[in-house]
Amino acid sequence: MQPHNKTTRQQDNNTTNMEMKDYAIVRILNHVSNAFGIYLLWIVLHYACSNLYVYYCTPTSFIGFITSPIVVPLPHCHAFRWIIYNGGNSITNMWIILGLWITKHLVVITVKSTFSTKTEN
Repeated sequence: MQPHNKTTRQQDNNTTNMEMKDYAIVRILNHVSNAFGIYLLWIVLHYACSNLYVYYCTPTSFIGFITSPIVVPLPHCHAFRWIIYNGGNSITNMWIILGLWITKHLVVITVKSTFSTKTEN
């Protein structure tokens, strides 16, 4: 067996670091793809219900203006409002969560790389 010299150890460390980075990227992509489906569902529901609410509950005509106090309390209009309100909150919260999650992972990666750079020197 050939003894490891300094260059071979550095190459082994570089390979291990690359594998760890690749694994981290795969994990991040898996998390993002799972969360993206829920996020996309809320966006579609929010968009669709916003347009359906205007069409069915508050039409843009004089007759729509007259009938809106009668139609707005109906169950389908109430359901549209619920989805619009909660969908908007969910979308906002998902942006906050995404920002915090990215920040957390960037800080961890930065701290790890800073720590490994200091130990190598």
